[in-house]
Amino acid sequence: MREFDISPIKDEFKEEIDSIKKFVTRAHDLRAGEDMNELELANIQKTVRGLSYVMMFAAYEKMLRGLCRSLIEVAASFRGKQKNLSTPFRLIGMYPMIQSASNSAESDQGNSKAQGNSKSGVTAGSYVRYWSGPLEKSSVSSERDAKKLNPDFWPDNGSFMQRSQVVFICKFFNLDSAINQLERVNQDIDPVVRYRNSIAHGGQTAAEIGGNSTKADILDLLDRWKERWCAFLDEVYRIASQKDYFLKK
Repeated sequence: MREFDISPIKDEFKEEIDSIKKFVTRAHDLRAGEDMNELELANIQKTVRGLSYVMMFAAYEKMLRGLCRSLIEVAASFRGKQKNLSTPFRLIGMYPMIQSASNSAESDQGNSKAQGNSKSGVTAGSYVRYWSGPLEKSSVSSERDAKKLNPDFWPDNGSFMQRSQVVFICKFFNLDSAINQLERVNQDIDPVVRYRNSIAHGGQTAAEIGGNSTKADILDLLDRWKERWCAFLDEVYRIASQKDYFLKK
């Protein structure tokens, strides 16, 4: 089994946050002139501050998805059966089979109930909540090779990147202590998600969102976002780099 390496994920995340900081700083270094009056400049700067939330969200989502994929890929590099892996990765291996069985059962109940519902079946979140206990207590395990684990599996609780999603991922992958490293960022996650969604879905413009924050507010948040998420990743690495993390105890 190959070693777990957090550095590519961490380095990319840091680069993204540093780029956002430069974007915000440069925009606020601009001065009004012949091509732009004071009002236009202020609106541009508010827009940039609003867009910084969208960019923060994107960096955060990409980092978390990359982390999950990396953990699964390491488990999949194990030269053995899925039944010898630790609980999270055995659950991932079993998920397609349970989902398929669920879809078949729903189909057998009659097409009338299934019409108009393109999302029938077991969601990743409900699957994990239901099966994690029984799997620990039973001899149910897969004889499939570890290399057949799906690296695209995403432990989704339906909250779409809110803090509860992070908590869910940490619980699923047995990384509970990592959430404590976020400190104040625990309170920042949901507002960042909310501002991003409002802009992305047409609720408010980037300038309207950005008008509620100053340059200092955004730069402080970016510094905190970078520092605490890197601490989070360091704690994940501490746990996942232990020899027995990926294997069944």
